[in-house]
Amino acid sequence: MDIDDNKSIPGETDDNQPVTGETDDNQAGPGETDDNSASADEDESDRFFRKLEKENSGYLSVFGDDLRKSGLSESTVRRHLMNADLFLNEFLMYRECLTMKAGVSMVGSFLGDFFIRKCAWSTPGNIKTTAASLKKFYKSMLGHGLIGSDSYSHICDEIKNHMELWQKDCAQFNDPDQEDPFYPV
Repeated sequence: MDIDDNKSIPGETDDNQPVTGETDDNQAGPGETDDNSASADEDESDRFFRKLEKENSGYLSVFGDDLRKSGLSESTVRRHLMNADLFLNEFLMYRECLTMKAGVSMVGSFLGDFFIRKCAWSTPGNIKTTAASLKKFYKSMLGHGLIGSDSYSHICDEIKNHMELWQKDCAQFNDPDQEDPFYPV
């Protein structure tokens, strides 16, 4: 899968790696008291999150503009934006510490696990509508040269090949009379 790093929007980072919190030999480790390195790590982590928030806001703005230009109603635009925001700012940024570009490979984990188990409103039907939102979001990013065509194809294939399983798992997860598909007994 090719991710086109040559295109960017203002404020975008090329750092698609998670912040790990690992320390150098010269830095204080867990439980040690080097206030300077602790605050430096915290400042670096805070800067990384602020940078991601700014980037994600830019991506969502571009996406919203594209949706409006396509003639969708404002309520449909809001729904797609809320779904993309959940993916970018809750799942990728806070849970996985990843950028939008790195999120290309995480759509399956989001729709097939996180969304089902963590979003109380998940149903087989809204897994499909959320997947449609993510496809539209990444198609918009492709249209602006922010991801490559191989990345977009990967997302489409992932959704096409797994949708039926995700919907089945969601229905089973939501039925108290059935075994939990994620933690079978």
